[in-house]
Amino acid sequence: MKQKFLRLTLMGIAMMFMGISAQAQTGTITITSENLDGTSSYPTTDQTFTVDGVDFGYNTGVYRPTANNTPSGWAGGQVIQFKKNSGKLYNTSAIANIVKVKIWRASGTAHFTLYSGNSAKTEDNGIVDNAKTGVTSGTETVKYSTYSKSGKTVTITDNQDIDLTYFEFDLSSSKPSYFNIAVGNGTLYLYKIEITYAVPMTITAAEWASFSSTSEVAIPEGVKAYYASSSDGSNVTLKEITTGIIPANEGVVINGTANTYYANSSATSAANITGNLLKPWTTAGTPSEATYYTLAAGPTFKQSIGGTLAAGKAYLVIPDGARELTISFDETTAIQNIERATVNDNRYYTLDGREVKNPTKGIYIVNGKKVVIK
Repeated sequence: MKQKFLRLTLMGIAMMFMGISAQAQTGTITITSENLDGTSSYPTTDQTFTVDGVDFGYNTGVYRPTANNTPSGWAGGQVIQFKKNSGKLYNTSAIANIVKVKIWRASGTAHFTLYSGNSAKTEDNGIVDNAKTGVTSGTETVKYSTYSKSGKTVTITDNQDIDLTYFEFDLSSSKPSYFNIAVGNGTLYLYKIEITYAVPMTITAAEWASFSSTSEVAIPEGVKAYYASSSDGSNVTLKEITTGIIPANEGVVINGTANTYYANSSATSAANITGNLLKPWTTAGTPSEATYYTLAAGPTFKQSIGGTLAAGKAYLVIPDGARELTISFDETTAIQNIERATVNDNRYYTLDGREVKNPTKGIYIVNGKKVVIK
């Protein structure tokens, strides 16, 4: 078979910058019985509490037991108990873009309903019952404490294993800003509630921005992420992250068409990037370094002195660097003499050799030949 030779030449990149903006935080709020005030009976008035800066409330049908009267020999205070037909827990300040709510049931068989929407305490949007189809459920082993009574003596044994049923509500398509849990006929004991959320990652007409997050995020489709692998004091070399994950507390530079993307929490962990010169900045303020560089039009990095840096950004510290640093890319600029032993696999590849499962418009290599999809 005649060998095919493929030569790729990267052309110069020209960009017009109208503004640079990218900010995203993603994470999980965890609600346990420790968040609630312990009472010996159901509270007489509605209660409120705050977790990670987000306000929540629960009505008189919800409480955290303090005595050793929780189900299945659990030590008091380890579960949230919902009173039959009245227990409700809800958030009173919006969480932007909820993508998942996961609930662990400690005991009880009562059905519960997750309400979701974009107005606090409304109960007419996105109603999903845990017993219905479309809700993922399974078991997960957790550590807990047990108690046993012998006369007036109560013995607590810590760190016991138990398999709990969990229910996972996928809200990624609607991304509501509010949720409410209501219990039906029966008594419900919850061990833990996790709310995973994502704030939009916005890329403006500039098409480039710096970015950082306090937790690992999956790189959204249509976005490329780079870290700064080296600098000679006048130029910064960017290298693409190919794992599909931006590690927590790493500064990166992202590229994509103007759009709003959602950087959801990654299900796969990723190690920190070795040798990354970009530093994360997740709280608005001024970096401690006297002189640092921020991303500017070009794209370039320009020297900043004592300015305020927005949350979710990244910056460079290059000792004795020029006032403006140019950018180059650490990637293959020419591929020659590529020989494929098997070319009749009917798979689609981009010109830089990446396989595409669902090709759209563009130029691809299929069975060793260039194919154009219009």
